[in-house]
Amino acid sequence: MSKYFFLVLIFIFQSCNSLDGELHNFRDYSLLNSKGESITLLEGANPATLELNSSRLFTLNLDQHTFNFTIPKDVKLPRENGELSLTAHQTSQDYGVYARLVTHIIRGEELVGRETCSWIERYHHCDEQGNCRVLYRSREGIKDVIFYDEIHQKNVVLNLRFDDTHESIAQFSGVKKIVKKVYRYESTCY
Repeated sequence: MSKYFFLVLIFIFQSCNSLDGELHNFRDYSLLNSKGESITLLEGANPATLELNSSRLFTLNLDQHTFNFTIPKDVKLPRENGELSLTAHQTSQDYGVYARLVTHIIRGEELVGRETCSWIERYHHCDEQGNCRVLYRSREGIKDVIFYDEIHQKNVVLNLRFDDTHESIAQFSGVKKIVKKVYRYESTCY
């Protein structure tokens, strides 16, 4: 099951590489920060950011602390829906990780309209001596379009848990929406 979680994080975070959410601590516990110091996190809910630094490392940023979690090389990262289960040994923390990703794709209504566009126009230019050459210039115009918006809503739930009992001590949850414009028709620019 460990092949289903983090590729989607790469897909989700291509532009900003992070997911804002909330970390619910069910009890007091400690994590190692990026400097190797043990930081105690208190029971309660706090805003947090889950960040994918590479295909082998993600961080949880909370209260000006950064907590690193390693991802083993043999773990394949998912694109859409899936689960991930890592042991404490694999994450280089005192707790394992169980994460679940659920993706909903919502298609908006089809719209008809016009958009600005540009094209490159080729033309001939001759100087006073009669030397001619081909030049190019950019021209502005409009085009007719038919499109719809496709909304990808990614729901991420990540649990920190004990390896032996699988009891969760904390849960991060976050939602990311990505809107993609899907063209069904585009006329030439005029």
